[in-house]
Amino acid sequence: ANVTGTASQGITRSRLLNLPVLLPPRREQEEIAAVLASVDDTIEAATRVVEQTHRVREGLIENLLGRAGGDTARLGDVLPEGAIRNGIRHVGTEDADGIPLVRTRDLGDGEPIDPTSLKRVVVDERDADHFGLVAGDVLLTRVNSLRLLGGVGVVGGADEPVVYDSNVMRIRLDPTGGLVPG
Repeated sequence: ANVTGTASQGITRSRLLNLPVLLPPRREQEEIAAVLASVDDTIEAATRVVEQTHRVREGLIENLLGRAGGDTARLGDVLPEGAIRNGIRHVGTEDADGIPLVRTRDLGDGEPIDPTSLKRVVVDERDADHFGLVAGDVLLTRVNSLRLLGGVGVVGGADEPVVYDSNVMRIRLDPTGGLVPG
């Protein structure tokens, strides 16, 4: 609410000096700071565990793939024609009567996608068919913030049609082509 500027946003000294602040007694402030510092320490420790787990995972991938043997091929050579497709550009708001839409924030480290947790949008039957997902489709965040870029998900079975948005790329593997979604 106190930001100024258009191209480069910030807060001015005069606005900062006029912000209201809550002033509990000093002892209360120190207790609050201690509790928050403890929570921050816990967050940092959990972050280190997650980072270490990611490093272990990357090492396992390298090790397991290195030991697996097999030939090397270009991805395009083992995918069927039309296997890669960008998602639907949808306009409008979510609608409880729509169908589930996979967005970039729904993708992560290859976890199965749960259609019941997705936002819903209204699309016509042609688009639902053209951008519909099937079990085993691999989804990849193709554009977005650096934090979300490269997020991956695998489509599980769904009781209803599910589509994916234009920031997501679908890769449909041929079960006889040698690659499995997992």
